[in-house]
Amino acid sequence: MLKNLKMQPVCSCVFVLTLAATSLTMPTGILAEPSKSATSQPSTQSAEQPFEPLFSISVDGKKGYIDKTGKVVIEPRFGMVQRLFDGRLAMACRPDRLSMGYIDRKGDWAIEPRYGDAHSFKEGLAAVRIDGEFGFIDETGRVVITPQYDCVGWFYQGVARVGVESWSSLIKRQVADVGTTCNWVYIDKKGRRISKARAEKQREQAEQWELKPKEKDGRYGLIDRDGNWTLPPTLVHIRAFHGGRAAARSNNGWGHIDETGKFVIAVQYEFVEDYVADSNVSVVKQGGKWGMINDSGDWIVKPRFSWSNGIQHGLWSVVLDGKAGYIDLSGNWVWEPTN
Repeated sequence: MLKNLKMQPVCSCVFVLTLAATSLTMPTGILAEPSKSATSQPSTQSAEQPFEPLFSISVDGKKGYIDKTGKVVIEPRFGMVQRLFDGRLAMACRPDRLSMGYIDRKGDWAIEPRYGDAHSFKEGLAAVRIDGEFGFIDETGRVVITPQYDCVGWFYQGVARVGVESWSSLIKRQVADVGTTCNWVYIDKKGRRISKARAEKQREQAEQWELKPKEKDGRYGLIDRDGNWTLPPTLVHIRAFHGGRAAARSNNGWGHIDETGKFVIAVQYEFVEDYVADSNVSVVKQGGKWGMINDSGDWIVKPRFSWSNGIQHGLWSVVLDGKAGYIDLSGNWVWEPTN
């Protein structure tokens, strides 16, 4: 079988501050069921007591975490870590990066590193690769959906997209290093297959929105919940609304529109990230560099960064001269760039 020709395990992890492991084509891993010593019980923390966000840092190539003030709370000692904002566990590698596991908020291993590929926990489940195929585990490390997939997404509103690699993709990868092409289906949290229409309806009913971008004939406009156009499809692209504003692209560049479709931040940027409504700021790209503006379009931080990993939980993740750091929303360093 062509499936048996797949590469064997290596934990090859790329780190960019809060970047999550979203790759669907990382090398495979071989794993037995987790032992009791490698597990812990799920969190009993209530929704009324949200987790304090922790921000990943890199010092001399080793990864750890700081809090929002810049205080180191988990010493850098890992080969890779994921963001640790809203959950109890985060995927991490040891410095040798040979396998992946999950650490808790003290930096202790909750699920020992033994996976060749592992994704973030979403809605209590995480995708991991076992014996060359993806399945899902819970926060104790117990397999709850049998490994059988080549490609996986995260659970959202009780639905995940999963897939098996197409034969044409398998054949191509024997002669060239090409990406994986999957035949996608949808499953619920018990691993039962559901239709695409049911999955989309389930997600649509759970989402709260009044206006939504919609594409027609290669252009974007806005529709209401009844499907009526409130803004005709005339723009090149529109992102989701946040705080009554959406990043949008016309023929001449990016800006922000309000709910009437009027540009409230003029079209003048190479790219505009989503509006951060609780702080009235957004990140923009101009002249090949990234900066931060307020809701009037005035500069808080003029463009100087080679990369932006976005604003999350009140800190802006940036890269300067190949090193990564964090800036608060007043433009001050919380963590000066390190490598």
